[in-house]
Amino acid sequence: MDRRRDRRWPRQLEVRFWRRGDYEHPHQAIAANISRTGVFVRTQSVLPSGARLRVEVIHGRESFVAEAVVVRALKTPGHLQSVKPSGMGLRFLQSRELVEELLPGITAHPATEVYQEGFDDSATAAPSAAAATVAAAAAGATSRPPAAPVATPTAAPAATLHDKRLFRISYRSRDQFEQVFERDIATGGVFVPTTSPPPPLDSVVLVEVAVDGSAAPPIRLEARVVHRVEPSSGGGSGNLLVGMGVQFTDPPGAVERLRPLLVV
Repeated sequence: MDRRRDRRWPRQLEVRFWRRGDYEHPHQAIAANISRTGVFVRTQSVLPSGARLRVEVIHGRESFVAEAVVVRALKTPGHLQSVKPSGMGLRFLQSRELVEELLPGITAHPATEVYQEGFDDSATAAPSAAAATVAAAAAGATSRPPAAPVATPTAAPAATLHDKRLFRISYRSRDQFEQVFERDIATGGVFVPTTSPPPPLDSVVLVEVAVDGSAAPPIRLEARVVHRVEPSSGGGSGNLLVGMGVQFTDPPGAVERLRPLLVV
């Protein structure tokens, strides 16, 4: 059963898209279908899930340009292209999201990245009482959807050392979390803002998600960095938002574990 909220129309449309930060080298693609909220494009230049781009959809003499995010990345081997072509499912970003990204102070208090090495993998299954206390202490901080939730700085409990870094995201309301859940978490990832350069691509990190006022404890999940937005260099106009798009290592499991946070 098709659970999409918006009807998709099969259309062969010319598409151009630009990687974020590289607007001088457009890529050519063909739309396979389009809806009011997104488009699927066939292309060999597949970007990872969570990547941001600018897309132009062209129909004859008419066209429109939109900011979008990759919600589905499909890379197919060459010998199977005729059966299942490579491409990307794109979701158009709403003006509200773009304003929130440009001016994060509108919806969230500025906060710094929570960075911590040395957490035991067992902590991902059930947060300890110490971890819950730490998360509760951070209840005053907030986050923003991708664009995007803001991480909350806290001290970290002691644990067995390994290479993973922990980033905490605290949403100030169930409604705010529900928007992020439906828009991003349901597709297997989330955007995590930071105040310093994010970890390298393919790094494995721990993301702890909490909702203020929720009876459910914070949920800690393993994820992989698939997209990075670094701070601008040299001042002037540049990235106001710094952070990373992460993809959960077990997307279906992450969705089910985070679902209780929708209940306050």
